[in-house]
Amino acid sequence: MKKELISVLMGMSMLAAIATPAWAEETDGLSGEIHVASWNASGDALAEIGEKFMEENPGTTIIVDKVDAEYTKLYPALASGVSVPDIMQIQQTDFQAFLNNYEGSFADMTDIVEPEKDNFAQSALGVTIGNDGKYYAIPWDIGPCAMMYRKDVFEEAGVDAEAIKTWDDFLEAGKIILEKTGKKMFGFCYNGSSSSDAIKLLLHQQGGTYYDEEGKVDLTTDKMMKAIAFLKEMQNAGITMDLPSEWDDRITALNAEQLVCLPYPVWYTGTLMSAVADQSGKWAIAPMPGFEGEGTEVSMGGCVLAVSADSENLELAKAFASYAMMNDEANEIDFGWGQFTSYKPSYEAPAFKQVDEYFGVSRGEIFTKLVNSPVIDFGPYFTDVDQSMRTAIGEIFVNDADPEKAMTVAQEAAQRIIDAK
Repeated sequence: MKKELISVLMGMSMLAAIATPAWAEETDGLSGEIHVASWNASGDALAEIGEKFMEENPGTTIIVDKVDAEYTKLYPALASGVSVPDIMQIQQTDFQAFLNNYEGSFADMTDIVEPEKDNFAQSALGVTIGNDGKYYAIPWDIGPCAMMYRKDVFEEAGVDAEAIKTWDDFLEAGKIILEKTGKKMFGFCYNGSSSSDAIKLLLHQQGGTYYDEEGKVDLTTDKMMKAIAFLKEMQNAGITMDLPSEWDDRITALNAEQLVCLPYPVWYTGTLMSAVADQSGKWAIAPMPGFEGEGTEVSMGGCVLAVSADSENLELAKAFASYAMMNDEANEIDFGWGQFTSYKPSYEAPAFKQVDEYFGVSRGEIFTKLVNSPVIDFGPYFTDVDQSMRTAIGEIFVNDADPEKAMTVAQEAAQRIIDAK
């Protein structure tokens, strides 16, 4: 893996520590070098946090290696045991699968997490626990969702964003905006190859699951079918756009002013502020819509930081991972990059109270109230489940296949893979 020290990209304000976890008093005498594998704005945030950590701990070197979120470097490293990063950013949805597929690869973090477990958002904490009841990662960021929208476009179309309470309201608003402005209300990857986030968003908001009571893969639940049916309804109404490479194509569409609404996680606010900077002042934030009779809170994305059990500088790696998760100044840096900490004591830090020029509101005061989303069981094989689900997405939204039949094929394929393991 390329060893590249990422420079500091933004400043930070100093503040008195609000909470001092036990680990913070045990970092004297640290030395050595560690590598941290991370991606996108997360990597930028960790690089800046690393600079701060090195200032406070002379003799330490924190190197952030930018990788992709599809783990194309991490999978072979863990399989071979060669060039495994000391610290690994892993998505919450995937960590149980990593524990299962690479048993013994991750350091026990119970000594750090257990004393602080009540201070983490519960939706993030559960995914870090192994079959033995120990914690093998530290919850990092979470993705509470709200509806980000182009207020100037909504005003032009005569749509009141605050009046959008249900997904049916969202659909009708999208039709008006399309008619009045020609712009799209929502975007997702129709063929599923680059993302299955749209279905996850609507399923998780309902507290939906991927398994039946016996632990078998089940992708045909009523909640799953409701999520797919609504996406299909939006697609048929013409208010969505295809984003084949979802991350990059969404940014392109936003900059081209083709896409004007993002019912999406807080961490995307950082992407808007950096990748769509010239639209500052044009975006606003409203509550998420929900299905009739269902709740509206949902968390999407979010990651853990796991430490290699074979790290040559295990003490340093655990100390830095702890610092990145539970230090108020570190979490202010994260927030500046759009990363929203799962460590709730940091919500009292000044950064979470400040009004952002980009949105004209305090993002922190909005999203700290949205951290109690349903806890989702992803299980130890979710990467296999998700891959089969992505294939079905393509069949449904590109080839117009019957949703229940396509998802039945997907669940059977996923179950065969899991049974073989």
